[in-house]
Amino acid sequence: MLILTRKLNESVVIGEDIITVLNINKCQIYLDVNISECVTINLKESVSIRENTSVTAVKIKEGQVKLGITAPDSVIIRREEVPEESE
Repeated sequence: MLILTRKLNESVVIGEDIITVLNINKCQIYLDVNISECVTINLKESVSIRENTSVTAVKIKEGQVKLGITAPDSVIIRREEVPEESE
């Protein structure tokens, strides 16, 4: 599991999927998946994004969330603000 910290309106790119943090509450977060689906995740819960790919709310603290991302090794995971590596 890869863990990335995200704040409100920050995104993570998982393969071809973009996951954006829309809201952070004390015990749950709201995520936008590919600008089309809003999902709510409680602390320590997971949501499946694709087959073999999931996002978990690992820790919520002061306007930020630690997202645990589980995906196959072949899937590239990066913060949206980090440019994609060109081959």
